[in-house]
Amino acid sequence: MKTPKEKILMLTIFVFIAEWLFLQLALTYASDCFKCHQTENFKGKVIHQPVKENKCAACHSPHVAKHKGLLKIEQAKLCFQCHESIEEKVSQSKFLHQPVKDGNCVKCHAPHAAEYLGLMDKTIADECWTCHKKPQKDYAYSHQPYAKGQCNSCHDPHGTPNSNLIIKTAPSLCLDCHKKEGDLKKRHLNKDLFELNCLSCHNPHGSNESSLVRSVRHAPFAKGACSVCHEKPNQIRVCLDCHQDTISSFYKSQSHVKGNGMGNPCANCHTPHAADRSGLLYGADGEACRACHEDTFKRREKTLYKHSEWSTCTHCHSVHGADQLAMLKDEPDKVCAGCHEKHINFVHPIGDKAIDQRNGKPMNCISCHDPCTGTMFKAQLRGSSGGSLCRECHIGY
Repeated sequence: MKTPKEKILMLTIFVFIAEWLFLQLALTYASDCFKCHQTENFKGKVIHQPVKENKCAACHSPHVAKHKGLLKIEQAKLCFQCHESIEEKVSQSKFLHQPVKDGNCVKCHAPHAAEYLGLMDKTIADECWTCHKKPQKDYAYSHQPYAKGQCNSCHDPHGTPNSNLIIKTAPSLCLDCHKKEGDLKKRHLNKDLFELNCLSCHNPHGSNESSLVRSVRHAPFAKGACSVCHEKPNQIRVCLDCHQDTISSFYKSQSHVKGNGMGNPCANCHTPHAADRSGLLYGADGEACRACHEDTFKRREKTLYKHSEWSTCTHCHSVHGADQLAMLKDEPDKVCAGCHEKHINFVHPIGDKAIDQRNGKPMNCISCHDPCTGTMFKAQLRGSSGGSLCRECHIGY
């Protein structure tokens, strides 16, 4: 009878021989592959290492597989077998690029050969513009990395701990390049540059204003009248002294004012200097909301069907206050009818004459649809249209 050590040795030898045979078969398969697959499709300035070594079987099964392209295992897991550093980064990132999240590496990378580094068929900028909407007009002033198509100077295409896939948060990212400008601190009222939020005033891609200042500017800031705000205590009165017409918008049963009476709650959503949107709201659509409602955005990311305007929260919700739950601008059906006017005429019965059997309340659009978070069913239905949702009320059918 063989000892345990002898068994382990024999198993090791068997595995070694099996791997050697597999490599020999792989080389044979490679020559067979090109009997059908044109070699021109596997040429380029940059060639994937397995292709260069004729190891088609390293990724593909020669006969049958469960995955598209006869891949041996799921695409992302297959790539991570060699690209371990990327897998580690992805596993530690709070924010992931959507193709990475979907495990769709070939969305950006060619699996066999390409003309650009990283096995990309296009330049980095052109690859990004295939999904990200490019401005219709060029900026009068462009940030140099943006102008040169160097998106990866500020963004990581796989994942980062920061929103918008920024490799560092501002101001650290900005000061990596701009720290040598002698008058930079002077132009910012001699404040500590590392305590400033550069992106609250400057567009990191470009602007029609000099110094990349965002296009919508707070009136005192545009006039250089800093003392109008900065010589007063940073409390809500500093805003309401000028914006008295907005006071009544907070006198609702549902109010958006948050805080403990300290500081200025207006600054939670609005920038006091410059923005790209009316109302001086921070960031792109939805970003100001995400700062507090991260849980909603996280749930939405996991749903299959989302409302087409899901990131523009202000289409449906009042930003200061409302008398409706969830700070809706009006009753749910009236909010929906603002866009879906035709549906109101042939909708499922709603209102006081149609009581929801599940909670005893009048039916409305959101009784069956979830327009905010989204669902796994078409039209953001809260259940299958095949009958399971309907049977929650119509039990006898």
